[in-house]
Amino acid sequence: MFILAAASAARADMHQLREAIHRLPPEEKEVLLLRQNRELTYEQVAQMHHCSVAVVKEQMRSALRKLRPVVQKVSLDCAIVPAKGETR
Repeated sequence: MFILAAASAARADMHQLREAIHRLPPEEKEVLLLRQNRELTYEQVAQMHHCSVAVVKEQMRSALRKLRPVVQKVSLDCAIVPAKGETR
C-alpha cells in the first residue's frame, strides 16, 4: 500500500513540475531544457540563441528561481513517513 501511495504521489509531483516548466517564459524554458535534457554548455546555448553567455546564465537563474518552490515541495513529498506498522 505504501509503495502505491508513493508512486501516485511521485506521478503527481512530476506533473506539477512539468506544468511549472510549461509556464516558464519561452526563453527560460528553452535554456533550461537545452541545458538539462540536451546537456549543452552555456556557450553552446548562447551560440544557438545569438546572445551572450551572461544572458543565458541569467535566463537559467530566473527559470530555476521560479521552479524552486515546486522542486522544494516535491522534495518534501518524497520524504513521506510510512504509515503506522509499515516499513520502508
